Amino acid sequence: MMAAISPSPPPKPPRCPTLLQMCLTALYLGAISYGGPAILAQMKRTLSGEKCWISEGDFLDALGLAQILPGAIAVSTIGYIGHKLRKPWGPF
Repeated sequence: MMAAISPSPPPKPPRCPTLLQMCLTALYLGAISYGGPAILAQMKRTLSGEKCWISEGDFLDALGLAQILPGAIAVSTIGYIGHKLRKPWGPF
């Protein structure tokens, strides 16, 4: 007899972090990441996986937007995500 395969749990709904949590997470990502594009994988794993602040699709939208903006991709990505989560105060 075959064992029934249990369905995977539904994804957690996004949570809205405080500004302090956002600042500490950005500091953490900057401190442990190597830099350049390497930080983006850790950023995706932390923000959409561990903390469930945004969905994976929202992260990819932010990344796509950041690629067409001048400057560092990681800085533009985290700024857009901050704006999406906390509106005018998020990018700071």
